[in-house]
Amino acid sequence: MILADTINLGYSTKNIPIPGKNEYLQKLIQKTEKFIRNIRWKTYFFFKPNEKPKQKNTFGFPSTKTAPRIPELTMFEDEMLKMIQNIRFRHPNSQFQNQLAKDVNKIMNSKELLVPADKTTNYYKINADDYEKLLIENITKDYKKAPPTMENEIKMEDKSIAEDLEIQDRV
Repeated sequence: MILADTINLGYSTKNIPIPGKNEYLQKLIQKTEKFIRNIRWKTYFFFKPNEKPKQKNTFGFPSTKTAPRIPELTMFEDEMLKMIQNIRFRHPNSQFQNQLAKDVNKIMNSKELLVPADKTTNYYKINADDYEKLLIENITKDYKKAPPTMENEIKMEDKSIAEDLEIQDRV
């Protein structure tokens, strides 16, 4: 039997710690790029309504095409990027957020896994190898392993479906 230490953090794991500077900037840049991409498409079709693409069911997969750069938006885009470059961060002094940051740091630096318990707020600290063994034992008692070629067969079937639906450029 595999033994694991029980850990209770003493607060809800749904609490969100304040992200680090780099993580925040990456998300901000990513979302700003998406915003600019959307605005470019909107203005492109506003200025050229005759070039609207034919309606095609893409089943929720976004286009891989990029919108052309619109000269009228150049100044707006440049100002948006300047705003991001000039962001300054302040360091909030909250005892609770400091505790969250400490706990997150401790978890990230730990060599063991934290696995949630059923229906409680407890977590179990367990070695990665032991967890893998426990997981395989619990899965294989109800399911049998597929042959190694099965993965390739599934991928080929998925490719065929994507081609039939004409979404292979998006998947």
